[in-house]
Amino acid sequence: MAKRKTPTVVPDGVAPGRRDRGDGGGQAPFIATQNQRDTVCKLVSFGTSNRVMAEVLQIPERTLKRHFRHELHNGRELIHARVGLSLTEKALSGTNLTAEIYYSKAQMGWRERHNVGFDDKDGKAIDPDKLFQVIIN
Repeated sequence: MAKRKTPTVVPDGVAPGRRDRGDGGGQAPFIATQNQRDTVCKLVSFGTSNRVMAEVLQIPERTLKRHFRHELHNGRELIHARVGLSLTEKALSGTNLTAEIYYSKAQMGWRERHNVGFDDKDGKAIDPDKLFQVIIN
C-alpha cells in the first residue's frame, strides 16, 4: 500500500485548488483555506444553495460537497455560536446597553410592559367598568 502524502497548507491569499505540481504528475489535490471555510459557514447560515456557494468560491459543486462537508452540515450552528459569544461578551462588558437589553429579553425572558388601560397608584390595572363610574357621595 502506497504511503499517502500529507497535503501542504495553503495560506490565505494564495489561490487554492488544483494546480500543476511541476513534476509532470498531474494536478495537486484541492486544499481548502480557513477563509473559504469561514465563507461557506456564513453562506450556509442564511440558506445559500450549494450551487451558488460553489460559484462564489469558483470551484465545482462536487468539490464543495467533498471538502466542506463539516461546514455544510454545521455552518449555521457555528455562526450562531460565534454571534452568541460576541453578544454575551458585549453584554458583559457593561459598555453596550443595547446588547445588555437584547440579551436580557432573548435569554432571560425579560419583557417590556405595555398596558393599554389605566393603573391605580399601586400599579394594578383598574377594571374598565369602574373607571368611568360617577360616584356621588
